[in-house]
Amino acid sequence: MFGDLDISSIKTMPAGRKSVITRIIHKNNIGGLLKSIENHIAQREQAYVVVPLVNENELIDRVDIQEAHDLIKDNVKNVKIGIVYGKMTPKEKNAVMDEFYKGHINVLISTTVIEVGVNVKNATIMTIFNAECFGLAQLHQLRGRVGRSDLQAFCALVCSDTNNPRLKALEGTTDGFEIAEADFRLRGPGDYLGNAQSGYAPLEYADF
Repeated sequence: MFGDLDISSIKTMPAGRKSVITRIIHKNNIGGLLKSIENHIAQREQAYVVVPLVNENELIDRVDIQEAHDLIKDNVKNVKIGIVYGKMTPKEKNAVMDEFYKGHINVLISTTVIEVGVNVKNATIMTIFNAECFGLAQLHQLRGRVGRSDLQAFCALVCSDTNNPRLKALEGTTDGFEIAEADFRLRGPGDYLGNAQSGYAPLEYADF
């Protein structure tokens, strides 16, 4: 499609960075995760907690911001929590993010608004609730919010199915190229000539 176009592939991490250790955790077994967050806070490190919902929804069994807030508040000692989500004004969001950046907030609970453009080097834990609800590329981007210094970072994928193939793919590698290929295999390319963004369109002479 692009003809004679040079491609540069960056295969290595910046100097001094360590790969983020990723683990799938069942939603009923998060006691160890909460203790780990507490331990890292005690070492003056910080954590992200990402949820799929802003408000509770009776029709959808997923973690919302208030539920995550209560869970962290009740189980993590000496914690200062910040909250950020899309419908807040830019001024409100920037104020919370500034407090987190300065280290005045230990745990930032948010929706996927922190997916890109956030660089807090002291943040070492990314917890994603209902991880099965997010796409592979999105999960990879969220994981990229931690591990931005020489500190060892961790990503916890909290879900109801620990055998989810997409989460297994993410747990197995931090290589964005491999994750893109896994996403292609699992989701399919969609319809090149139509609107479908996933699946395998039947082709007359060839098939993926």
